[in-house]
Amino acid sequence: MEIKLIGLDDFMMKLEAIEQKLDKVSVTGNDHWISNDEFCSLLKICHKTAQSYRDKGLITFSQVGNKIHYKMSCINEFLDNHSRLRFRTMTNNI
Repeated sequence: MEIKLIGLDDFMMKLEAIEQKLDKVSVTGNDHWISNDEFCSLLKICHKTAQSYRDKGLITFSQVGNKIHYKMSCINEFLDNHSRLRFRTMTNNI
């Protein structure tokens, strides 16, 4: 195992970068809101698919002006409601 020494300035910069990322994560877990762009990126879907989910009432959302937002708890509920059991795989035991 190689040990790499870094300077205090480099260490502090990396620590600040981690702190900034953690600031973006809500302490309350699933109660934070994300934008439509973040939702699409998270689920790897296009904006039209997200619009379709909203039009069909499949996911709860909030709209202020032209901006769409989703609660993380609603996204988790949506995923839970649309989860399927994995397909059973057949193996040949020889």
